[in-house]
Amino acid sequence: MIIGGFLIKAFEAYQSLKIFEMISDSMDNMKITNVEVELWNKDYEAINLCYGNTNVKSRLAKKTPKKRGYFIAIWRKNNANMNEPFTYQSFQDRLVINVSDGHYKGQFVFPKSVLIEHGIVSSQDKKGKMAMRLYPSWETNLNKTAYHTQCWQTKYFVDLTYDVDLIKVNELYFLNNNLK
Repeated sequence: MIIGGFLIKAFEAYQSLKIFEMISDSMDNMKITNVEVELWNKDYEAINLCYGNTNVKSRLAKKTPKKRGYFIAIWRKNNANMNEPFTYQSFQDRLVINVSDGHYKGQFVFPKSVLIEHGIVSSQDKKGKMAMRLYPSWETNLNKTAYHTQCWQTKYFVDLTYDVDLIKVNELYFLNNNLK
């Protein structure tokens, strides 16, 4: 796998980086640099990177066997070595959740402001979360709560199953920092 012009064998198995590369191949300004593996959440391919000019915290979602949708862990260790939600100050510009399920592929690209609004990142008013469920557009027959979650998440999702929607990718990564 080539990242920032260098061949990096350690990342060849990362499905999430393959999705980033698929988009990069379609856009001139989307280069992957400054890849850093997180010490925690390794089961979700937890990495931080710069994508184009956007600092990204990335996860690979896992399909859940008994419930519709996908799941990620999104926590860090504090000074006492306890798990805690990320804070607004400690978080990158975007949370990108990659989904790869058979032939289905896509990305959720959430700005920090949306993560605060939905209580995912901690703030003075909200505790934050250490995990979340995701519902790409191909997930159907959802219960009421899952459907409600899918409705707000859809605005931040790009389906990459058949092609790269360059307009949507550009919007999610570059145009609207506070996309709402």
